[in-house]
Amino acid sequence: MGYMNNRDIADAIANIKFAIDADPHDGTRHYVLSKLLKAGIIDTMPVSALDPYRPFPEDWTAMQISIFDNGEPEIKRNRAKVQRTKMRFGGNVKVWTGTSIDFSKKNQIAWTHNFYLWQSSIAGQVAQELQDDKCISGETVTMITSAASCAPEFHHSIPMSKGSGTRWLNEHLISVKIEDGFPTCCLFKHPAGHVVGDAFTKLTAGAGNALGGNCIAQVRISRNGDYDQWVS
Repeated sequence: MGYMNNRDIADAIANIKFAIDADPHDGTRHYVLSKLLKAGIIDTMPVSALDPYRPFPEDWTAMQISIFDNGEPEIKRNRAKVQRTKMRFGGNVKVWTGTSIDFSKKNQIAWTHNFYLWQSSIAGQVAQELQDDKCISGETVTMITSAASCAPEFHHSIPMSKGSGTRWLNEHLISVKIEDGFPTCCLFKHPAGHVVGDAFTKLTAGAGNALGGNCIAQVRISRNGDYDQWVS
């Protein structure tokens, strides 16, 4: 690669940021940060990117749950196990802690995990197969099978993260009610308690623009009144 002037560098950074912002699951951001670290451009990873397996922060201040519609998955072959990742609906949870939050800065996200929403009819079997593969505990299987039995009209899931490998979170459960292809309410259970979201919106926070890509809805929850405008 030849010499790059300041304008070239600024353009390259802008293109990288565009790619990061276009990835709702934050994998691109983590990849870019890892390359910057390897090249010696940054000395440490931001706190939000250090450990994809860190526990849910009990002192959370704000939470955003996004729902994605990936379209009906194509069934290519018979599977020995139930499909657990190629689902029509999935989502992402993002959590912030502390005060003076700037929601536009991704390095302030304290915790984020993805999830794939399983219909109640298969949720219990998926959970049992995850336990058979030593991915989750028996207690977690009980949580999701009980939820699927008590709320068959909901989709259910276990949050998961990807670092050096995929990890499914024990004692975490997300249940989402979807009516006519749109989420109307959700319940997120975690070891520190539970959160209910029932005000899904099709608009982004702040600017109120339409959500991009395959994101069809978000619900935003805050335990700090300073962020009521962000919630709405």
